[in-house]
Amino acid sequence: MSDDDFEKRMKEHFDQLAAIVMNLGERVDQLGERVDQLGERVDQLGTQVEKLTEKVVKLTDAVLGLAGIVGRHDQQIAEHDRRIAENDRQIAELVEQGKATDERINALIAIVEKTFRRPDAE
Repeated sequence: MSDDDFEKRMKEHFDQLAAIVMNLGERVDQLGERVDQLGERVDQLGTQVEKLTEKVVKLTDAVLGLAGIVGRHDQQIAEHDRRIAENDRQIAELVEQGKATDERINALIAIVEKTFRRPDAE
């Protein structure tokens, strides 16, 4: 192999290597841009996650507040039910007392009628 052939082959190899290095450089630049884009996207996702977390915290607080309100309402309903049951018991007692009073009044009326009845009404 002559010096010219060797030099020519070396130049071809050098040109190929230079093309590979340039291609690699372009690929590295592309990868760098892609990494930057991914970094921006990660930042955006992080911001969205923070906002979502804030909303979840607010929603959790709201649900806990509603649960407390429901608990208080359940207690109030139970208290109203207890009062209604007590009122029903008192009404039943009054009805029984009314019946007993009616019986006594009817007995008194019968006695009064017997006592003050005119003889010609018999």
